[in-house]
Amino acid sequence: MKQLKISFIFFAAMSLFPGLLYPVMMTLAAQIAFPGKANGSLIIADGRIVGSALVNKKLIDRVAKQAVIVRKENNLPAGAEIPADLVLASGSGLDPHISLESALLQTPRIAHARGMDALVVTGLVEKSGEKQYFGLFGNSFVNVLELNLALDAMSTRR
Repeated sequence: MKQLKISFIFFAAMSLFPGLLYPVMMTLAAQIAFPGKANGSLIIADGRIVGSALVNKKLIDRVAKQAVIVRKENNLPAGAEIPADLVLASGSGLDPHISLESALLQTPRIAHARGMDALVVTGLVEKSGEKQYFGLFGNSFVNVLELNLALDAMSTRR
């Protein structure tokens, strides 16, 4: 019983210090030493947080460049709206899904590149679209790998 009590005290102490006290102490030290940077170098306008000085400019530049590429690849006019997921990357940049809207926007280009009828490709995109989670959350999306495999299968059947 004594060993169990010692183990419990040791477990509690080791959980408390590295799990709670250390992060709190580091956060306080950062707040004191670098108050602006510790909070992410936030930019405040009219009492609202509007962005971060660390990522704002680079993100805007990257998105603008990507928008030009997407418009050019898909023969869109300069002012055409583009779905956000075509110009923004997921956290890892390796997400296998794109929005149904993004997939549909690209169907003419994909149909041309594959030598297929655009209506056939559009139909396949719509058929392979996965609905919102529980019908409530998020947008409808398409798994790009699965769509490409289905397009490949259609191409070999012709």
